[in-house]
Amino acid sequence: MRIKSSFKDYYDCCQRGDREPLYIRNEKVVEELYLAHYNLNSMGTGFSSENLRVGFCGKVYTAFKFYWWENAKPKNTTWLYNRKLVEDFLTVRVEPKLKQLKYMKINLKKHYEHVEEENDSTRISEFFQTHLTPIVVVEMGSNYKRITTVNVRLNQYEFFKIFGPQEAFQEIEMFMSNLAFPNRPIPHVSDEDLALAKGFDKWSFRKPPKGV
Repeated sequence: MRIKSSFKDYYDCCQRGDREPLYIRNEKVVEELYLAHYNLNSMGTGFSSENLRVGFCGKVYTAFKFYWWENAKPKNTTWLYNRKLVEDFLTVRVEPKLKQLKYMKINLKKHYEHVEEENDSTRISEFFQTHLTPIVVVEMGSNYKRITTVNVRLNQYEFFKIFGPQEAFQEIEMFMSNLAFPNRPIPHVSDEDLALAKGFDKWSFRKPPKGV
């Protein structure tokens, strides 16, 4: 697979020569919607969190971003893609600072229920086909605006925690190949040609007449 892009991503190093298919990776916002949004609240002074959906090669992954504020800037950002890891992070890293674990667990449960609903309503699968892309990201912007972007740089979301460089490249290569040739026609081969291809002729299974 060849990648044509104005930026680099973490799996680009796995490209090999000029093989097909061609992945033209142009980042583009394809939808902006205003809607009510539930997110994990700031769980105390200086701590915030966000979530987004990463559509990758036909599947949807929920990403959780946690960070502390320092001098009005987010610091110590942590990306997680697993519920158990999120709960462990809140227990080990956040509880000692905020001392509000019970409050956080309640919000976390509601939050996950909302994320599951959002995964059904974002229609990510439609964007894969409509825009012929293996990468779709749905995240919340300002003023409750849900923004859908295709062909984004996955390294900024630490997606390598899900797929390493080689795995990600192979997944994209297979996905783009299927998009390019969704229903590859199976060539028709006659019985005579099939027999010849396997080394048989018309007399292989019967006795030839005299003089042949």
